[in-house]
Amino acid sequence: MRKEDRLNYEVVKYFRERALGFIFHIPNEGVRSARQAASLIAQGLTAGVPDFFVALKNGRSFFVELKTEKGRLSKRQKVVVKQLNECNQRVYLCRTIQEFQAGIRERAGWCQRASGYLFQNN
Repeated sequence: MRKEDRLNYEVVKYFRERALGFIFHIPNEGVRSARQAASLIAQGLTAGVPDFFVALKNGRSFFVELKTEKGRLSKRQKVVVKQLNECNQRVYLCRTIQEFQAGIRERAGWCQRASGYLFQNN
């Protein structure tokens, strides 16, 4: 199993076991035929969208992009993050379950601003 897949499982398990709200994966990866790809794009599939959308019970929400310690954002991911930030949406880059937990604590209002992996400054 890939390291990023393991992290995906950890994030979902942690969140769902604590019933903190609603989380879902946005599966953009995969190989498709040209016809399938064109159909999905016409339906709104967008390359570069973060891996997860998280809605907390307090009404706050955010996006999460998971990467391994060596993983980097693609150019397209950087464009999408910028577009989401322009819509006042938070996007966290998390490399560990602890960084994901820190993002939840911040958005839930349980602590001060998490540092080091927050794309948006407001």
